[in-house]
Amino acid sequence: MLSTSCYKKKKKFPGSFNSVNSLLAVSIIEDVALPWPLSARPDQVELDVIIHKGDINLCEIKSSISKSEMHVFNLKKAYYEKKHGQRVSRAMVISPMIEPLAMKVARELDIETYSHADGVIL
Repeated sequence: MLSTSCYKKKKKFPGSFNSVNSLLAVSIIEDVALPWPLSARPDQVELDVIIHKGDINLCEIKSSISKSEMHVFNLKKAYYEKKHGQRVSRAMVISPMIEPLAMKVARELDIETYSHADGVIL
């Protein structure tokens, strides 16, 4: 079940994503019925989606993030791409405290990292 009314009613955005010239931020919370590699039971997945000029950007904002949480964010990205059939242009994590091993994982997985939201340029 999706919590966002735009998706809940399964409305399509007017025009294509390429015609969107303004910023659209959507938070999606879904109950996933897939067995996740890191948990034996289905769980809720929360994603912050930013659509800007047709690009789909996923964002995770946390007070701190570890190596395993970085891997979970990458799984969320893969899930979003498979479920919605849309390629994610950018995946970014905003956190003032990112563990050194998490930074290494982020570089390997092509996830952008920021210590403050002011550093993000769309």
